[in-house]
Amino acid sequence: MPHFLTQADVPFAMRRPHLERFRRMLRESLHNPGLAPEQRGHIKKRLAGIGLPKIYGPSSSSSDPQEAAVERAPTDPPVQSLPDADALERMTKAELEAQAAREGVGGVSASNQRKAEMLETLLRGRE
Repeated sequence: MPHFLTQADVPFAMRRPHLERFRRMLRESLHNPGLAPEQRGHIKKRLAGIGLPKIYGPSSSSSDPQEAAVERAPTDPPVQSLPDADALERMTKAELEAQAAREGVGGVSASNQRKAEMLETLLRGRE
């Protein structure tokens, strides 16, 4: 049986600088005025998914070992604790908007709210 490396196998202290660098690169790319709305949406989706677990495994349609590492959706969503108020304050507006979407809290919008308003709405929606 092949063994696959998961994010849980790598200490967070080792992953953190790489995640931060990738997050910074994506944020900087959002400042490009030539991006189409679909591209902006894709980048925001990637930002929201940074640090979330991915499951890699053999592809059923391919016999090529190089194509065997295909990203698949997990069968069960990962159980994660909700970030506390301090962690939410350190998030960017895009991350707050994505967190609200993950938690199912409506009324949080990065385009027409200040960060403090977004934080209030998110915390109020948890109650």
